[in-house]
Amino acid sequence: MLRYYSSILVLCIFQLAAIPLAAQTTYPAPVPRDSVTMPAWQPHPILKGAASMTLAGDRSAPGMFALRFKYPDGLHLPPHVHATDLHTTVLQGLLCVGFGEKWDTSKVVRIMPGQFMRFPAGKPHFEYTIGETILHVAGMGPMQTTFNDTTAKPFIQPLAGRK
Repeated sequence: MLRYYSSILVLCIFQLAAIPLAAQTTYPAPVPRDSVTMPAWQPHPILKGAASMTLAGDRSAPGMFALRFKYPDGLHLPPHVHATDLHTTVLQGLLCVGFGEKWDTSKVVRIMPGQFMRFPAGKPHFEYTIGETILHVAGMGPMQTTFNDTTAKPFIQPLAGRK
């Protein structure tokens, strides 16, 4: 019986001895914020007044990508679809999104800073911004946007003209 208890005691000692070793794990030092370089904002190729930056990958090629978009206050994007799922987090401003093939503000939900939304591939939706809005978007390329009505163009509506 003494042998049994001594075995348990030895096991407990080994487990207690491992605790300080686990606490001594070292991690790399944090990188000072001013030494992290971000890509520069580039004018958006289609949306006047908007900008984008590529953080990883290539949105026009197969594979994962991560982007940031900066939209001006009052940007309206008519109903459109994307070829792949887009995973979007609002970093600044307010993104108003409605799902459907027609513009209908009664269907709008507001995505606030820190909130996330997945835009499913092929699901028609429309968007507008309140305040300068910055989005973090990730997905699998190639990223394609197709407007339901090819004559409808994105536009900026001044604050005074909004409902």
